[in-house]
Amino acid sequence: MIGPEGEEHWSYIQYISIHPKDYFIGLDGFADADEKVNTTLPQGEWKMSFSGEGNITLVTTEMKFSKLEDLETIIKIGFKEGYKIAGDGLDALLEEWKKA
Repeated sequence: MIGPEGEEHWSYIQYISIHPKDYFIGLDGFADADEKVNTTLPQGEWKMSFSGEGNITLVTTEMKFSKLEDLETIIKIGFKEGYKIAGDGLDALLEEWKKA
């Protein structure tokens, strides 16, 4: 991830369970460019589920943290804004693919 000042932020996901076309579950956290896990920032469990009909797919994201403070920390460091930027980028990419 590239921040507003051009700074780089790295993350990782450790997959726990993958069910193709249905969902995957993984532990997500922060790391450095050399893949060393940053233990000072929270780790969360993600479940990404996929459902749909025809050309429409609904993606549902569920996140769990072991403590409320962990959720508050990632919100404080810009998770909400970053997640919106990623979603907007995906929307734009999908629109490009439609035209191709």
